[in-house]
Amino acid sequence: MKKMTLCIIIFNEDMKRINWINKKVSENNLIKLYEPEENDVIYSKLSTILYQENGSIIDLKDALEKKKITIEDLTNKLDLYLTSNDGGSLYYESNTNFVGEKFYLVKCNSSIENGGIKSVFTDTNKENILHYCVIENEKDARS
Repeated sequence: MKKMTLCIIIFNEDMKRINWINKKVSENNLIKLYEPEENDVIYSKLSTILYQENGSIIDLKDALEKKKITIEDLTNKLDLYLTSNDGGSLYYESNTNFVGEKFYLVKCNSSIENGGIKSVFTDTNKENILHYCVIENEKDARS
């Protein structure tokens, strides 16, 4: 019985997390830019993110899909501007390594108590990016 209760709790937490991410994706018109085999799905406001490397302009989605760059490589090209006490989410902004519209990226690492969000989000709005990693309240997570 204890195993079944634990499974139900984990399932409920997973559903809250999935509902929260789906809500944020929908209300902010984000697209799934990249979904690797591991955990870090990248949702983006921009359909194309271009970066410069060795004099060439490279499409981020293409480079990720061909495994020419990792998410860690990507965050190393950005400027870290904020760390969060939600469990360890990190906030970055684009710089001269990137071509086109300025964007912000958050690599979520929120604790289970804050929703356990582990995805990556990009947005062109610095204020919006602050609200992706923590499930703000139960009502929002179910809507």
